Parts: sequence; C-alpha cells; structure tokens
Amino acid sequence: VDKSAYTCNVTINILVSDADLVGAGTQDVTVTAGADVETVTLTETPPSSGTFSGSINTSGSGGSSGDGTHNIVDGDTITIPSSDQSFCGPPQDVTITADADCAAPTISNVQATNVFVNNATITWGTNENTNSRVTYAVAPGPPSTNVDDLLNYVTAHSILLTGLTPCTDYVYSVTSVDPAGNSVTDDNGGAFYTFTTIDSAAIFTDDAESGLGNWVTGGG
Repeated sequence: VDKSAYTCNVTINILVSDADLVGAGTQDVTVTAGADVETVTLTETPPSSGTFSGSINTSGSGGSSGDGTHNIVDGDTITIPSSDQSFCGPPQDVTITADADCAAPTISNVQATNVFVNNATITWGTNENTNSRVTYAVAPGPPSTNVDDLLNYVTAHSILLTGLTPCTDYVYSVTSVDPAGNSVTDDNGGAFYTFTTIDSAAIFTDDAESGLGNWVTGGG
C-alpha cells in the first residue's frame, strides 16, 4: 500500500511484486477492515513483470462486503494478506497493514510569541502528530502567505515568520494535517488571529554600568 494510514474517502493503491507470479496477468487480493471484506483484482503491469497494481476506494458512509468499496470507520486496521512462495527463503504468508484514520486533528492554544520588529513566532498544539502551516497577511487580510513545515509531524508546533514590516498589524491562521491526510484550519472563527510588530525605536539596550548616558537605542 502507498500509505500507513487512510481517511474514509480516499483511494488505497496496492502494489504487489512476486517473481513466482510472472506472467499470471492478474492477481486477486483480499482487503479487510472490521467486518468489511473486499476482493481487489490487481493487473500485472507491465506484462510478465511479476508486478501487480490496483486500487480500491474507501468510504465512511457504510456499506456491505463485496460492494467494491472498502467501508471503514475510524480506528479500524486495514489488512491485506498474501502468500509468497519465495519470501526470504521458506514459503510464508505476508500481511500488509494500515490504519483507518477518519478523524480530523484538533488545534489548541494558538499564540503569537516573541513578536519583534521584523519577525514573530506562531505556536499551537494538536492532539495528534501533524505537520504545520501558518498563513498570514497584513491586516485586515485575509491571510494569503504560507510558511510551512510539512515534513515533521509533531504535537507542539512553532513557525517563525520573518521579513515583517515594523509597527504593522498582521492577521493569521494555522493549519495542521495528520499522516492520513485529515486537515484542520483554525482561523479564530473567521476573525483570524492577530499580532502587531513593534517599532524599531522601541528596542534599546543598557550596558548595565552606573552613571548617566548609558542607554543605546537601535533598530532591529
């Protein structure tokens, strides 16, 4: 299979390679989740290659075994057993598994932190491992520029926005997608989250020595 988890409205792509089946043309596999059992006929592509491919659509709306659609519910384990006569030596059965994940993640505690002259950090949490996207724009928006971390799946998210304009109001939303492809966006109920970058004149340092005249002002 092409993924480790599937939602309730996608296509499961199946690929089987077996040198014992070269020239067979087709190969049937059984796909099971919960009480639903479906047979998928894989086609040898290219011919006489021993590689067979096919697919089946998933559905979360219910159905019956043999209807050609894999009817799954959140939390099911999808299994595809097969028998390989030359798998690493003695003949043995091989079972491929994947998870049925039909529930979107939830987002909490969205915040803008470390807001400075030209940058800000957006943080939030999710109830499962997901990737990260912040979409932002100058107020009033709507948000249109994306900053992503789509490769790492975490529950504690942090995205740094750079190249911002000083003393400017911004609006933003956050989006997270789990490994199965379930996506959720939090845009604060359509009102968007907000932050304001500071004026460069507001940044100053003190050399911490006694006496007057030790304040230094600088832009960021």
